[in-house]
Amino acid sequence: FPVALSIANGALAAVASDNIGVGKVSLSVNGKTAGVRYAAPYTFSWLPARRGSYTLVVLAADAAGNADALW
Repeated sequence: FPVALSIANGALAAVASDNIGVGKVSLSVNGKTAGVRYAAPYTFSWLPARRGSYTLVVLAADAAGNADALW
């Protein structure tokens, strides 16, 4: 289940596909959910509050509960 992420000027766009259909795509920042989208386009707005390192994780899941993550 392919997942891809692009980031530009505070906008994050995830692309996910699945033969069953994508049920949801979520974005986590440093382990906390920052947003969930249930339909394409899977876009999120995010800017860091301050300089530093952040761990961004995009998780895509299908209707059957299968999931794949990109970080």
